[in-house]
Amino acid sequence: KACFEPSVSSGKAPLEIQFDPTCSTGTVVKYRWNFANLGKSTDRKPKFEFRDPGAYDVSLEVADNQNVVDTFTSKVTVEAK
Repeated sequence: KACFEPSVSSGKAPLEIQFDPTCSTGTVVKYRWNFANLGKSTDRKPKFEFRDPGAYDVSLEVADNQNVVDTFTSKVTVEAK
């Protein structure tokens, strides 16, 4: 099961957020992050900076060693400076 916690879920632009997937369950061997189509990462605990105000969907896709895949999505809100 995919799951993650952002260091913060809202704040003023530019907003750098650390994403922590330790709440994911199972034997995760691959992480695929998508930061609202602004960037991607395969790091386990990536940081990403949202530069502009808006509401962004961040998704994490995890896969185990049998290639069973699960996805989790959460919204991040960035306010004007």
